[in-house]
Amino acid sequence: MKGIHKEMVKGKQPTHFIRRARIAQGALDMKELDETAKQRESDKVEKAWRVVRDILQEQRSVKTKGLRSNFRFQQQKRRLVREGKFESVGNVAVALEEWRREKRLKGLR
Repeated sequence: MKGIHKEMVKGKQPTHFIRRARIAQGALDMKELDETAKQRESDKVEKAWRVVRDILQEQRSVKTKGLRSNFRFQQQKRRLVREGKFESVGNVAVALEEWRREKRLKGLR
């Protein structure tokens, strides 16, 4: 989960080797687990990547609506990062739902 979080908040840094190390460590950790634990961890990772995909989709859809919408989205994202809502996948999922709820209330679809 930490690796997914780091992927979300990282900037343009030369971190390719770190990403490979995390993948290798995750593969080793998965080998040590029994089948039920593997399935449970797989489900957690799948859920986390769904959240990442949803955020990226939301960001792409906002970018197509123009500069003002994109600016508002970036402001909202910065505020959420400052408030610590990007610290875990669960927090990000909640923040995304709040964003969507606010957007529906304002009629910004």
